[in-house]
Amino acid sequence: MAAELTRPTPLPVRAEGIPQELQERPQWVLWRYGLIESGKWTKVPYQLSGSKAKSDSPSTWTTFDRVLEGYESGEWDGIGFVVTDGDPYVGIDIDHCLEQSPGGELILSPLAQDIVERLNSYTEITPSGEGLRVYVRGKLPEGRNKDSSLGLEAYETKRFFVVTGHRLDLAPAEIVDRDLTWLRDEYLGAESPPAVDVTAHSDEPLTEDDRRLIERAATVKNGEKFRTLWEGGWEGEDWGSHSEADLALCSILAYWTDDDPERIDRLFRHSGLMRPKWDERHGEHTYGEMTIGKALSGADDGVEGARKVALSLAERAKTDPGAAFEPDTLGALALLAQEDPAEWQRTRGNLRGKVNLRDLDAEVGKARRELEAQRRRASLHVVGAGDRDDTVGQHCPGAPVPNQPLRVGSYIVTNETVIRETEDGHVPVIATVVQLVQVNERLDDDGVSYRLAWLDRGRWVQRDVPGSVLFDHTKIRALADMGFPVDSLNAKVVVGYLAALRDRMELPRQRVAGRMGWAPGNMMTTHEIAGETSRWEKRWFGPRT
Repeated sequence: MAAELTRPTPLPVRAEGIPQELQERPQWVLWRYGLIESGKWTKVPYQLSGSKAKSDSPSTWTTFDRVLEGYESGEWDGIGFVVTDGDPYVGIDIDHCLEQSPGGELILSPLAQDIVERLNSYTEITPSGEGLRVYVRGKLPEGRNKDSSLGLEAYETKRFFVVTGHRLDLAPAEIVDRDLTWLRDEYLGAESPPAVDVTAHSDEPLTEDDRRLIERAATVKNGEKFRTLWEGGWEGEDWGSHSEADLALCSILAYWTDDDPERIDRLFRHSGLMRPKWDERHGEHTYGEMTIGKALSGADDGVEGARKVALSLAERAKTDPGAAFEPDTLGALALLAQEDPAEWQRTRGNLRGKVNLRDLDAEVGKARRELEAQRRRASLHVVGAGDRDDTVGQHCPGAPVPNQPLRVGSYIVTNETVIRETEDGHVPVIATVVQLVQVNERLDDDGVSYRLAWLDRGRWVQRDVPGSVLFDHTKIRALADMGFPVDSLNAKVVVGYLAALRDRMELPRQRVAGRMGWAPGNMMTTHEIAGETSRWEKRWFGPRT
């Protein structure tokens, strides 16, 4: 394992060796090595922006000139070409087929020698220096396209090939037309791909409807992606980790099941991705339940979100160095430095020459200390269902403290703090109790504000805050000046919690006016506070003590 943890050094790109006809097509991506959960390095495609590229999404590709410019910035390990249904190319990979003689000459394996000589088309050495890739114009015959025992595979669509430009001397410099029937017959086998196995990974029976669903998902136009995930073959594909593959499969299943979480869970258990971690509990939910929830909501935050911010920053900083010092960015970088030091060091390397690293380190250090202080303040236990605490029973009108933990979406409100459930367990969000007390419908301008209440050192504070401020992760940080527990690190998740309160709780509504006047029905001024306990308070917290 120690050897695999050493980052591979790829062959540098030789642009002059790459066939002109490939250069003319706008099907190029960047790539860099990524370490996956098994401890192996895989090649991950990226866009110029730093976001991941996809082999089935043309909007994530670019031209050869632009990708070469991106590569020459020194931030990437290489470039790649995406083969599609709209081009005539087939790429044939032969793994671990090259050795070097004592005199420095390349020695091909018998398999590679035979294939390279018979195809007689442009052939280049792969980034490891140990394999070959042959490019031809043609069509793959029906049947298998891969034999792992030979280290041989061929693809013609929805696949990105790493391109080095290191042409093999005995091969021509041009791509030529070839019939690949003999390759299938002699090396890959002529039989059609086996039907997707719907029972191989579980002893539990599937319904006939579930069987038909799996078969349809595996045979549609993009069925190859589903088949790969279903069979558990995620390594070396478009997913950087087993967890990312789990989420990708759940997202596909969400489409086919019409967002049915129970059916997604049942089907996932039959897939090759199923593992004991699926049933590991993180608080009140299992890893599987949280993965399905993320697939249904499209959530993308935490450390993974911080990684994406860091990846995009390298491109943004070229024209806007100040982007690195924005509060949201500093918060993400602090989280990355805390949770993934290796990726943080890579990010620093990518920013070298674009920003002042000494200043950035100082600001990230401040943000990191703020993050650590916040976590220390919020490292409080979750009160059990029958537990009570001295703070219970301290109330202000309409702003109760829960008698027992209350679930609001993916958040848990206790009598001391607000906690969020994530894949990694319980994460403290706010180190005190925060509630929405009521909705204020403003008669003056038809706007809406919310009465926000929080406990500050045993004292309740209430403020009426416009919704345009309360649910904006940038504007809400202004409330820190009045003591509200929000900062650049937790602003987004605090907004998420407040939105969950708004959407899930039965908040009382009150018509208010900033100046006195007449309006039909009941109303009050913004300076008055209702003395009645709301139906919402009674429902969720019980009678006051």
